[in-house]
Amino acid sequence: MPLDAVIRPRFGDAVSVGTDDAGRPALYVDISGGITISVEVDNERGSQELAAVFARGLSEMAQRFAELCEADRADMEGGLTS
Repeated sequence: MPLDAVIRPRFGDAVSVGTDDAGRPALYVDISGGITISVEVDNERGSQELAAVFARGLSEMAQRFAELCEADRADMEGGLTS
């Protein structure tokens, strides 16, 4: 069953990198309300390489999303009159 989650960032939300209980790399997204999304590596062969590819893709799309948000904000502010 698919799970769709909508995140609307709020002050206090954060992203961090750490390690899981086994000492493997993990990416954490902490969202208001005590929700944490984690991207972790398991012991399967190739999982660290797959996680690296996933993280790079996520990074690229996050950068693109930030650029779109900044451009949209600039467009909105440019339309304001005093």
